[in-house]
Amino acid sequence: VAIGFQNEPTIPSSMNTGLLVFGNISSSGFISTKTNITASGNISASGTITAEQLTTSDDLTVGDDIIMSDGGKIIDSAGNDDTITFDQTNRKIEAHIDGGIQLSLQNDKVGIRTQNPTLAGLQVEGKLSASSTVFAGKVGSQVVLGNGHITASGNISSSGTITGNSIVGTL
Repeated sequence: VAIGFQNEPTIPSSMNTGLLVFGNISSSGFISTKTNITASGNISASGTITAEQLTTSDDLTVGDDIIMSDGGKIIDSAGNDDTITFDQTNRKIEAHIDGGIQLSLQNDKVGIRTQNPTLAGLQVEGKLSASSTVFAGKVGSQVVLGNGHITASGNISSSGTITGNSIVGTL
């Protein structure tokens, strides 16, 4: 059946039954299909689109929030086991590279190469490097590392050997 044509259309042989429409189709009710819907142009909706999966072969642009469910992941499609996981239950976000934990963000804790940081603030497992001065300390004392010198305002103690070129001070 052909609708909306001024002249008799040539119907392709592959379309021996069905409906061929020239122009717009609208419905005041439900439209259903038992197969795929294909569009060669844009598809738009004024309401919510609900789908099992969304796949795009190019960029995805989102103009507002992305709401991730508990345990939801952003996964690298290259198969490197690189993920960002949103854990609502335990209130943390984790980044993994090659399956290994690289970054863990929790309420007041940030862990680098540790999945469950135990200290408030920043906790690093492994080497830590800085290109400038590093400040560390607590109320009443401060350790300053930088320019090759160590300065302490309190006692320095060691349970092992202290080695140096010279010791200056009074005993």
